[in-house]
Amino acid sequence: CARGSVAGGRRAAISRAVEYALGRGRRVLIVDQPLVVEPGHRRRHESQQVALAAMIKSRFSGQAHVAYADLSSAVDLVDTNLSFDQMHLGLDGNRIIATELVEPLRALASGLEMAPAGASGR
Repeated sequence: CARGSVAGGRRAAISRAVEYALGRGRRVLIVDQPLVVEPGHRRRHESQQVALAAMIKSRFSGQAHVAYADLSSAVDLVDTNLSFDQMHLGLDGNRIIATELVEPLRALASGLEMAPAGASGR
């Protein structure tokens, strides 16, 4: 299905981006966004996020320089104090996301510096 190929293309693009960053000695935090509200879109969004998490686990499990933060339930997009249109975040919604990202970023940053892939270490 066309939607499946788009989602598969998204996962492949994320995988390539992670490999690119790792190849240059960078750390990577992959963040899943809050789930959309509309039921039909929500089911598809949930399915895409499950597939992304599975891809990350299969491709990057055990790599200390790759982390995943699932923020799918961090913000209730129905709450108009958090999201003004049930998709985009307002100030309070962004504050929640920022707070949720502190620990994953701290954990990722606390690792040792790594040499770019292919570096001899000499």
